[in-house]
Amino acid sequence: MRDVSETSDFDRVDLPVTGMSCSACVRRVERSLNRLDGVHASVNLATESAVVLCDRASATPEGLVQAVQDAGSDAELPEEQVDAGARHDDAADSRLRLNVAGLIASAFTVTGYVPRLRSRRWERAYATAAVPIVLWGGAPFQTRSWRACR
Repeated sequence: MRDVSETSDFDRVDLPVTGMSCSACVRRVERSLNRLDGVHASVNLATESAVVLCDRASATPEGLVQAVQDAGSDAELPEEQVDAGARHDDAADSRLRLNVAGLIASAFTVTGYVPRLRSRRWERAYATAAVPIVLWGGAPFQTRSWRACR
């Protein structure tokens, strides 16, 4: 068997992989990539990346990204990757979701502990406030878990 790292027929592709949260996710992504013909992949959870050695003739970069997405995670090709500003935007979006959901939840938590602050129909208000917290605030987590379940 020939060593794939020493042959010129193989390309090294470093894929940034997001959406992995545990070692099972890493195994699933690694298994999905290694199923492709002419591909040898190693996935790292800590660096959120996959080092892929692939045969130029049989594996395409788009196919690698599709294999990662089929495994329930996200990947982008390095040349298509936007600079650090895109990651900053993702962090700012997550921070906004956390702050808004936390503000709504804390207001209703206080009224839950102080009976005099409750109105006649406080249960409906709680249920109504829970909708944006769960649907909007938790949307990134729900989409990742849905992909993982598929």
